[in-house]
Amino acid sequence: MSKYNKRGKPSFGKRLRRLLLAGVIFACLFLIVMAVGNFMAVKQEVAYTLSPPILVNAAPADTSTPEPTPTPIPGQPTPVPTPVAVPNSDESRVIIAKIGVNTPLIMDVPGEITEQFLNKGVAHLQGSAYPGQTGNVFVTGHSSDYPWHFNKYASVFALLPKLSGGDDITLQYHNQYFHYKVSSTEIVTPDRLDIINNTATPVVTLMTCYPIGTTQKRFVVHARLVN
Repeated sequence: MSKYNKRGKPSFGKRLRRLLLAGVIFACLFLIVMAVGNFMAVKQEVAYTLSPPILVNAAPADTSTPEPTPTPIPGQPTPVPTPVAVPNSDESRVIIAKIGVNTPLIMDVPGEITEQFLNKGVAHLQGSAYPGQTGNVFVTGHSSDYPWHFNKYASVFALLPKLSGGDDITLQYHNQYFHYKVSSTEIVTPDRLDIINNTATPVVTLMTCYPIGTTQKRFVVHARLVN
């Protein structure tokens, strides 16, 4: 049977095979782009599945043994201790041991320019409560990003869906640690602006895009202050 009809054009069967081949090629290209764009998130998911992070105290007590004070020697000047440089601990951070998150928290970010700060960590919404205060501490971060942005925080919140009731979230703010317990999680549409509303109790709300690689919905974690 000829592959061409009487007018010299490809037969229906041949055109169908070409369309199927084009569809397969397009699907493969799409999957490659998605894999590249979400490589960091996929890597985190695989690593979490194979070896979940070891839970540690976010703010461990100082158990180091202090150096003994030198005994003054008669007739000799009293030794003066050499100042020791102390790392800057005033940086704000979000720490979630269960999913291996320990990331800078950029404070007081205006909502309309949040995207500009998500290459530096996660963003605290300007006007929302501060850690430890009564009210809603609203924090947002990426679950994925475009691969050409070279953003080290592109998938910092990719594993938020792993959190469940009772899990710990710690906010470091002004050299203090504020501990929260997850109370609930939900998936919402982008127009659910009520999740940023203030509250009568001290809570933190974490939000990221969902599913990974899209901006269709938002995954939201609600947690209450416990200390």
